[in-house]
Amino acid sequence: AYPMTQHNVMPNLYIFDSLITMSARARNIYHLTQLREQMEKLNIIPDLQTFGALIDGFGNAKKFKEVNEMKQANIQPDIKIMTSLIHSYESIGRFEELE
Repeated sequence: AYPMTQHNVMPNLYIFDSLITMSARARNIYHLTQLREQMEKLNIIPDLQTFGALIDGFGNAKKFKEVNEMKQANIQPDIKIMTSLIHSYESIGRFEELE
């Protein structure tokens, strides 16, 4: 996302959501992590779509620490987030730890 700033284009939540969703579908964990860090540096607050895509991506890659961080975030989960969390914990083999 930062190369955009070199051309005076400031990435926003919509751009990050799109990039994170594509990275999650491609199971590109490195890119997911980089995008998440870039959002934090730019003070862009993730929305439910962002959290859902991150949970899906990290869950499919069996990255429990990252999924758990998303679960601990101060958000009010909707049905998609809850479904993503359930699927992620199940695929990681830690379903019994989901509260």
